[in-house]
Order: sequence, then C-alpha cells, then structure tokens
Amino acid sequence: MEISNTASVLIFLAMIIVPIWMLMRSGNKKKKGLALKFNNLKTQLQLNITESDCWDNIMVGIDKNARKALFLRELEGGDEQKFVDLATIAQCKRISQSHTSSGKGSSQVVDQLGLEFVSKESFLAPVQLEFYNAKNSYLYSIHLELQGKWHNLISESLKA
Repeated sequence: MEISNTASVLIFLAMIIVPIWMLMRSGNKKKKGLALKFNNLKTQLQLNITESDCWDNIMVGIDKNARKALFLRELEGGDEQKFVDLATIAQCKRISQSHTSSGKGSSQVVDQLGLEFVSKESFLAPVQLEFYNAKNSYLYSIHLELQGKWHNLISESLKA
C-alpha cells in the first residue's frame, strides 16, 4: 500500500514537472535561435554591440562607439530587421498606444509600446520599434521597463 502511494505521488509530480521543463527548454531554444540570427546580422553589418536585451521574440542592441542601433523581431511570416544610424537621428521618442476599457471603473489599457526615431532630415519617415503589443504578450511592466531603458540609452548616445 505504501509503495503504491509513493508511486502515485511520483507519477503526479512527473506530470507537473515534465511539461514545465519542456516549456522552459523550448523557450531557451527560441532565444538561442534569435541570438544566433542577431549575431549573424551584427557581424554582417560590422557592429560591435556593447549592450543588448532579448525578450519574447525581440532582440535589440546598440553599438555605442559607432552610434548605431539594431532591432530584430521574429514574426511568423519572416523576421523584421531594423538598423538605425543614430548620427542621422534628431530625437528618440517613447510611443504608447492605449484605449479606455469599457465597463465598471473604466481605465486606460496599453495596447502597444515602443520607440520612434525622428530623422534629422524632415522628408524621411520616422522609424518605429515595437517593444510590446497586447495581442502578443501579457507582461506589460517588463516591456515598459525595457522601453525606458532603451529610450535612455539611445537618448544618451544622441547627445554624444
């Protein structure tokens, strides 16, 4: 009787632990694949990335010496790559899109966060980097933190 209880507990624990382990392992594989693509891209562009962050399906980095930023996002239809020469940028702005929720105690719900690079040349369209989209992610606070960090890093580089 005691052996069957122990076996039941072990089987129950395995049913909980194995799926969590598999999810963690697949997440690490995705990050490694994204980092490999990012490294290939930075090598191709001859960048020396001095600071970078990787989250969800996004990786962003900056070469402070060359004053260039690199953004890579994996999408189902293909990768989105953006390369920004900060020497050509006049300003970096935080962007946030939100809507008011309906119902009791309506509040602002953030739909999208990112950065917008305004060129020194007025005829060029701004370049936008999306850090968060409510359709794809639920962890708003970490994205807000990353948006602030990268806004500060790039703004400092623009002053140099």
